[in-house]
Amino acid sequence: MEAKKRVTLKELSAITGLSRTTIYNILNHKGSFSEQTRQTVLKAIKQYHYRPNLNARNLALRKKYTIAYVGLYSNLDQYYNQNIQTGLKQALLEFEDDGLCLINHVCCCDDSTNQQIETIQHLEQQGIEHFIIFPQNGNSMNHCVQNLIDHGKNVILLSNQLNVNGALAFIGCDYYQSGILCGQIANKITPYCGNIQIFLNHVSAEHLSTQNRFLGILDSLKNNAKELTICPPMYLNTTPEPSDEIIGQIIQQRHIDCAINIISKTTTICRQLQKSAKPVSMLTFDLYDELIPFIQNDIIDAVIEQNLTNQAYKAVKTMFEYLCYQKKPKNSAEYVPLNIIMKGNLQYFIE
Repeated sequence: MEAKKRVTLKELSAITGLSRTTIYNILNHKGSFSEQTRQTVLKAIKQYHYRPNLNARNLALRKKYTIAYVGLYSNLDQYYNQNIQTGLKQALLEFEDDGLCLINHVCCCDDSTNQQIETIQHLEQQGIEHFIIFPQNGNSMNHCVQNLIDHGKNVILLSNQLNVNGALAFIGCDYYQSGILCGQIANKITPYCGNIQIFLNHVSAEHLSTQNRFLGILDSLKNNAKELTICPPMYLNTTPEPSDEIIGQIIQQRHIDCAINIISKTTTICRQLQKSAKPVSMLTFDLYDELIPFIQNDIIDAVIEQNLTNQAYKAVKTMFEYLCYQKKPKNSAEYVPLNIIMKGNLQYFIE
């Protein structure tokens, strides 16, 4: 949902017919005024989404806080960058008037981490001090980000954790727990002695987030009372043509009762499930527009959603408040809530 632009104190004064001084005094509990006047101001604040400008001094001094976002996009999974960009725009809309300047760099992750590392090094050379990074996993990224921190830069890691010390915060998903949750759902919806098939792809299989989800699923399904069989994981190619045929063959040959897709090609799997003569349950992660028809048509039983948009917004807000007010995050890691989205509650998660 797009954030609403707030009215200014001057605009609120014109709306209520009260002076800016009166409104300021009511907001700060100063001076004397009638209860009716106070209620008029409070009602207008709520109706017109007024938020006091806590950075008036910054505006007067024309002070700017420049934060660089260095993120990822993939031709295979474009939704996560789209959702993150929405969150960045919400934060910019809210804090731009207070001095926020957001530099936005998004790098392709399909080949290697070099592009992201080169971007970070270039920004550091340009004098950027504050970074929000959605990192591609890998030892080279660990070294790059640790180097930033060692040079005194402020770093917030978004969505993907790295093995570094001294980052201001991590804001994202507990991927292991999301895997645990997925495994618990799979155990409930899969019939006794049923077969569970986990799908991955070669590009993302080495990512720490994917590995943690996979481990969480396996740990959750251990020692289950239903004697479920977990089939060998299926690694899909990044091109759609051979994968369509392979998926169909796997579904038939392995007599799958429940399919779990950890990342990518969810719609391709769903199309093959529609062709299957045998009903197959389907679980996946992260909601995006292409999945909605499959949820509505009972092909996808549940989506475990981590709300990437909210992660991005929180990351910018956390960094901005730290720079403006020296407000340090309460926790070094802030894990976002996980939502289970099904046909019955889908309407609450789409516009």
